Formats: sequence, structure tokens, C-alpha cells
Amino acid sequence: MKKVSGNIPFLIGLGASVVFVILLLVQSTEPAGTVGIILLAIFPLLISTLISLFLSKKSARVLSTVGIVAFILWFLFYYMMIFYWEPDPQAAIGLLYLGIVSLPVMIPIWIITLVLNRRKTLPTEPVHFESKDS
Repeated sequence: MKKVSGNIPFLIGLGASVVFVILLLVQSTEPAGTVGIILLAIFPLLISTLISLFLSKKSARVLSTVGIVAFILWFLFYYMMIFYWEPDPQAAIGLLYLGIVSLPVMIPIWIITLVLNRRKTLPTEPVHFESKDS
């Protein structure tokens, strides 16, 4: 496990998770019932954040950050749409599907991130060119 203070994807994911929970609780009339909806809405972000704890390669961390930022943008777009742009009393039920709808994008990102993290880098040796004098 990597040091948490230098793990940018983890910090972004954790910060976004806290902000999203607060945003959803503010909109809720019944906070106790919102807990299940919160988990269903942001579980891809939580999974990405947990995966980022175990990443050691820079390429895997970059892809994890891209996935986390993509989910953040998707969540914010959906949140703004159901609460501000097209408010509807029943639109919040769509939060149940927010995480599920993002899975076709998030699952390949998780798989590629884990493959990049496990990939062995080949040792590079200096290339020596022989000059042939004619």
C-alpha cells in the first residue's frame, strides 16, 4: 500500500466522496433514507478510490485519476440536471441508477488500471552502435 499523503487519485476520490455525500444530504428531506441511495450513487467512485490505494505505477495512477475525474463530471452533470436544470419530484430516483449507468465506462478503466499496475517493465539497456569504417 502506498503512502496516502502522496496518492493524488485517492485524495481526489476521497474529497469528491465527502462533497457528494454532503450534496445529497442537503437535498434530502429524510437523511436516514438517503444513505442507501448515496451508496448506490457513488459506489463506482468508492471502488476507484480504493483501487487507487494499491497503485504503484505512475501510468496506473494517471488512468485512475482520469476515471475518478470522469465519474466526478458525470455525477455533477446528473446532479445539476435532476435538481436544478430539470427539477422533478421523482427525478431523484434516478440516483439509484447513477452508479450502474457509469459501469460500462468504469469497469474497463478499472481493468486497464490494474493491468497497467501489474505490468512488468522491461529493463532497458543502453544500445551500442558499432561504426563500421569503410
